[in-house]
Amino acid sequence: MALYVIVGEKLNAAVDPITSPATSPAEDPLYPLSRLTLGRPDRPFRWGSASADPKVTYDLNAVPWPGFELATAPPATPTAGVWTADIGAITRDTSIFSSGAASLKLNNGAAGQAHADFLVRAGEKRQLEWGIYAAGGVTSAIQLQNLHTGRFLRTDGTWGAAQDLDTNTNAEFKFGFKQYVVETVDVCGASLVWLRIIFKLGSSGSVYLDDCFDCPAVDFCGLFGTAQMDPVCVPQLRSSGDNFAVNDVLEATFTLTKPTAHVTIVPSLSKRPRWFQLKLSGTPRIPYGLGELVFGQAVQLTTSPDFDAQVEQLEDQIRRTGAAGSLSARPMGSWARRRVTMAFHFSDATSYQQHRDQVFRRSRGGAFPMILFQNPDKTLGGPLFGRAREQQPFTRLVDVATPTGGAQQWTTELIVEEMPFPRLPIV
Repeated sequence: MALYVIVGEKLNAAVDPITSPATSPAEDPLYPLSRLTLGRPDRPFRWGSASADPKVTYDLNAVPWPGFELATAPPATPTAGVWTADIGAITRDTSIFSSGAASLKLNNGAAGQAHADFLVRAGEKRQLEWGIYAAGGVTSAIQLQNLHTGRFLRTDGTWGAAQDLDTNTNAEFKFGFKQYVVETVDVCGASLVWLRIIFKLGSSGSVYLDDCFDCPAVDFCGLFGTAQMDPVCVPQLRSSGDNFAVNDVLEATFTLTKPTAHVTIVPSLSKRPRWFQLKLSGTPRIPYGLGELVFGQAVQLTTSPDFDAQVEQLEDQIRRTGAAGSLSARPMGSWARRRVTMAFHFSDATSYQQHRDQVFRRSRGGAFPMILFQNPDKTLGGPLFGRAREQQPFTRLVDVATPTGGAQQWTTELIVEEMPFPRLPIV
């Protein structure tokens, strides 16, 4: 039984999107789309009508001012800055572009440089893509830097001294992409890190940048708070490289379980999609609601629990004792929650450190949520979206019986309590 976790800030790749998500049919204004990735499954989203094939679509690009299509750069947000000219000047150009109607132009009387910053999770798999153009024989180049370590992504996938990921000296767009892994939590000293895309001009002249995006690899999609859904509609995970204009790929079909369901996929080694969509294939009886939708990247724990998992069912209630001890009770939620207890024994420092960093440190002792799921699922009964206890003791043991005089081992107990589900009418 393999145990997987997704833990901490921005565990959901759809949180704080640069481009607003889309829904069809329109949202119910009392249950807006913004709730669907709020990190609170008890505050649901709901479609406004029972139209066929309801869907929600997310653009997972993290680079600000995507495609430079807006007439002016959008204001900075907590998760992304805007493009800045370090040397030279940048403008939005509508005469030379690869797609849409504009590109970013960098020009100067000598070498020039511009950059944009974006926030990502340490240790996650991502993909950077670009189109660069050089006018008049000058050189255009692209780089990626981790601002927390000062190191640059290199063409072999390592991080080190500055290196161009791609260059172009021709008056036509040269397209490329690079799949990479962000440096780890332990190396960066932080769960979230800022990366910087650097666009360079080699000498006096002008260069152009278009179709510059950076997206995470998605290998998990979870639905939390599915109690209102019926088997008449089949949930599907779909992806696209062109916002479903032509390219529309069925990644996986959910087996609808209640109150949670999930699918896992294998990210492509070729160019990965930028848009992901949850589609309910069929015509619902009523406008469905959903507590939380998560697009994530899971980590398999190298050490499984000692005795699988102890799962407690929690039925939150309001109880009142009346005369002569009579009892009245009323459930507070639409579905029972779970409390999971797991004991771990680590026989080496590597597995102990992985658990410490990926579970306790990323969650900040339960301040940030986590998702647990098994593959195959033997005990949990579906993915669990919850929070860990604020304290997790790690006990270090030394085996003095070994010939070398003491192999270090660790034990711990992880307790995770599921978040409540939405109170939506089940009709």
